[in-house]
Amino acid sequence: MADSGIDHLDFEPAKLLCECVGCPGHGGDQCAAVAGFRVVVHAVNRCSQVEGGTVVALLCAACMTRRARQALDYGRQLEDLRERYGRPVVCSDCGAELSGTGAFWNVQPLADLLGR
Repeated sequence: MADSGIDHLDFEPAKLLCECVGCPGHGGDQCAAVAGFRVVVHAVNRCSQVEGGTVVALLCAACMTRRARQALDYGRQLEDLRERYGRPVVCSDCGAELSGTGAFWNVQPLADLLGR
């Protein structure tokens, strides 16, 4: 990788705060913890109303875990519907197949994204 001209500078990037609002884990207020994860969620049945069809949030470990449990429950419900009706559930806006949690939920640690 080429020298960017700033490699010699000694600095610590600002901490990014969790963007979770309304989570019961912090009394329904804005979370004040440091974010550790980027969460990308397909805006199911309203993706045409959201830029890029997804919602992106930076979450701390506790909020990400809480939201992941909700996503897993939703994924199980989709799987139950697929089994009941014999065909996959699709997003009513874009037609994307929603087969399991990975079809609408993606998590990446910020450290991986920032190369740390």
